[in-house]
Amino acid sequence: MIAMLLVAMLTPLGSGCGKSTGSRVFGTVAFDGKPVAGGKIYFTPNAAKGNSGPSGFADITNGRYDTAAAGGRNVQPGPTILAVDGVEPLDESEQTPDVTQRPLFQTHTESLEVPPTELQHDIAVPAAAKPVSAGRGI
Repeated sequence: MIAMLLVAMLTPLGSGCGKSTGSRVFGTVAFDGKPVAGGKIYFTPNAAKGNSGPSGFADITNGRYDTAAAGGRNVQPGPTILAVDGVEPLDESEQTPDVTQRPLFQTHTESLEVPPTELQHDIAVPAAAKPVSAGRGI
């Protein structure tokens, strides 16, 4: 009886440890044909198409992203809206202690159907994407 009680108490602690639920989404990100140096991608279930659940996200590093990598979260399968924010480092002469990079473009969005397994999705932000106003770093 005590062993059963211990198992019942410890089972919730182990749930979800070490493995993210949802679908892994990974790929490359380019702007104007060049890899995006850094940034973030957000995957939001498309409620207008009946999808719900937690949002997924991934860091962009050297033109690549992976929701299963450290700092990311896998994506709820189904209709999804992805949003990409890309940044580039400032020249040393432009940097301040608080500002080391600047946005490349205004948030780029796409619709996406995420399968229940994994998906490689390469993102090409068009050169015509409206750039962010010059002089505003982050």
